[in-house]
Amino acid sequence: MNLEVLIATARADVRTARKELHDNPRRARRTAKRAAARLESASLQVTASGDARRKALADSDAKNRAKTIKRRRVQAERARKMARTAAFRTIVSSIAIPTDRDQAESDLSYFQHLEDRVAKRARH
Repeated sequence: MNLEVLIATARADVRTARKELHDNPRRARRTAKRAAARLESASLQVTASGDARRKALADSDAKNRAKTIKRRRVQAERARKMARTAAFRTIVSSIAIPTDRDQAESDLSYFQHLEDRVAKRARH
């Protein structure tokens, strides 16, 4: 298939996806992904069909894409771990850290005890 024809159909698919975006977002996303995949495979075929230097360039692009995908997966896993850690810390702090009322009662008790000690020393 001719590259210009593929580009034209991909543009038409993107226009269709934009029109459908409000009514059916899933279908729009699927249509756009399909157009992008078709364009990417066509560009690889066109690039790789020429001399060895262009084929090597296409292969290196594929390796770079694979590295980028791997890096993004690691970043996503890191974000999931941070979310789990934050949730765990929130749960622990809600159990271990006293509420404001408990803290106020504890402070009041401490200050009363301190006041009694000071009064006792003042009497002697």
